[in-house]
Amino acid sequence: MRVVHLFLSILAIVIFSNCVFNIPRDYVPIHKNGRKIPLYKQVDKATGLSSIYHKYKFYSKIYDRFMVTITHNKKQKKASLSLKYRGDDWIFFDRIIVMNDKKDFMVWKVHNLDQEVDLLKPGKTIEQTKLHLKSRQIDRLEKILEDGESVRLWLMGQEDAVYSISDIDRLANLDVIKYYKGLELESL
Repeated sequence: MRVVHLFLSILAIVIFSNCVFNIPRDYVPIHKNGRKIPLYKQVDKATGLSSIYHKYKFYSKIYDRFMVTITHNKKQKKASLSLKYRGDDWIFFDRIIVMNDKKDFMVWKVHNLDQEVDLLKPGKTIEQTKLHLKSRQIDRLEKILEDGESVRLWLMGQEDAVYSISDIDRLANLDVIKYYKGLELESL
């Protein structure tokens, strides 16, 4: 019985340590008021730019579909919305709609040349784009994410793809937006 208990204890430690080490070394946790918050910073030493991500970037492939990120240097800050479609067929989306259950929505038009398109293997494709957000758009996106109980992402193109954004992912994006608003830097 002791051997089984020892084996399960070691297995639990290995599993836990694997979760801890999933975040790459060059990502540093961010502390606010002496407490660690669920955001991580990566500093590019060559350019001096810092990129800030929520911890779900490392754990969830679904969070990767709709992810708010921050890039800043010592004087300026910029927020971006990264969108990724992974599927079995090309959709070549040219319009993006984010809408909550209270009918608040935002619409972006995207040129196909602004997308990165990859073919992983036959039948598996990735289409992704990054939208730079202005301060009004950040406020609007925050309102959509806060006010609605359910939020949907609609990628429109040759084919349409509609995703529901989970509550955890919605709250993670709100964490990033609130941290962005707390940075006392000039917006780009």
